[in-house]
Amino acid sequence: MKGMLLAGFVFVALGASFARAAEAEKVEIPTVLSSVELGWPPDAKLLMIHGDDIGMCQAANAAAKQALADGRINSCSIMMPCPWAYDFCMWAKDHPEYDIGLHITLTSEWKTYKWRPVLPSKEVRGLCDKHGFLLDEVLPVALRAKADEVEREIRAQVKRALAWGVKPTHLDTHMGTVFARPDFVKAFMKVAQEFGITPFLIQPSPFFIAEAKKRGLPVTPQMVKLLRDFPSAKLDNFTYPQSKGSQTYEERKADLLKQLGELKPGITCMIIHPSVLGPELEAITGSAKTRDWEFRIFADPEVRQFIKDQKIQLVTWRDLAQRRPVTKPATTQTSAR
Repeated sequence: MKGMLLAGFVFVALGASFARAAEAEKVEIPTVLSSVELGWPPDAKLLMIHGDDIGMCQAANAAAKQALADGRINSCSIMMPCPWAYDFCMWAKDHPEYDIGLHITLTSEWKTYKWRPVLPSKEVRGLCDKHGFLLDEVLPVALRAKADEVEREIRAQVKRALAWGVKPTHLDTHMGTVFARPDFVKAFMKVAQEFGITPFLIQPSPFFIAEAKKRGLPVTPQMVKLLRDFPSAKLDNFTYPQSKGSQTYEERKADLLKQLGELKPGITCMIIHPSVLGPELEAITGSAKTRDWEFRIFADPEVRQFIKDQKIQLVTWRDLAQRRPVTKPATTQTSAR
């Protein structure tokens, strides 16, 4: 969530004049849910339980392998620049039945646990700090990086996954960085279409636009048009397990059950960060306890039964792509390896 909010503030900081000009444009806003366009009934509640930050560390990999195998998550994405990406790719290559995409990574946010881009740092200087690590926040990336650098690094991450035997089911974004600027979004879309991979995009319905504004994400007419026009299946909403200062697993579970009970029709992606609690995870992040709760919570029998009782249908990125595959452009020009 922090990354998505930062992306919104970046739009404000960098694009105030653009936004004012764009607001004068008249852009048609879709009024039909993406789920309905893809053939589901209008009252269908569709949920994707998605594991982020896989490949970041061994604790994340161990959790994702178990969670995919026992069905507590039904989708995940790999951070290709990270030290444990190769380990998970080798596992994913042997398990093509699972829904596994790429968590396009353009930042390295932890204080002492860092990673570099897939491309040599000198080739994407705008993405890197003085040590060659990816920058730690969205705002510096938006201020410094060129769209061409973003495009080439996204492409390099996709090519690395393919070289390691993984055909991604989708592309999403670490900390929301690809949504920090409209030209970054265009780069993200371009690479997704080039490889025929579904990107993480939201149907810009009136409901989502209202929710985005509540979260501090300004959605300009240009962004609405980009989202509306891209030829792929789209989500109707995304969310995270909400917490109102919960101090225990049981409090966190109660918050999640309330959130699931309020789920609206359409395709919702719930983003979690499953990891196995231990010294490695605790050394990396102060959110170690929360990540362990998120690993355990969707295996909880009460949560599983509640999802069934609420008639929530679990779906994957592969399900979406089968209903509306991304068509590669007739001719593709690549600007880098």
